[in-house]
Amino acid sequence: MYRAVALWARRRNVDTADMHRMEQLARAAAIELEPGSSRVLLNGHDVSEEIRQPEIAEAASLAAAIPAVRRALVEKQRAMGRLYQRGDGRPRYRLGGVSGRRRENLPGCRS
Repeated sequence: MYRAVALWARRRNVDTADMHRMEQLARAAAIELEPGSSRVLLNGHDVSEEIRQPEIAEAASLAAAIPAVRRALVEKQRAMGRLYQRGDGRPRYRLGGVSGRRRENLPGCRS
């Protein structure tokens, strides 16, 4: 994910030291990771090969050093974690942040 943001920054000529602009890119980026493969989509485009270039890896390291970028990408990772695929391909949502409690004990949830 950091590499995807770094690639987008490079494409838009954004300096990776510009913390505010890097945060904006991290929040606006539509990043998709294809389950079971190493395919990465950035804003609907396959960037799987481009993000593996050494200069993008270096820029990703700089992006990861920015706390606001980390926060933005952690939010995206959590959102991805809530949505995952069943074996039959249908989307399935899991309850996040409810450790130790049964689903039927939560308000609005019925068995």
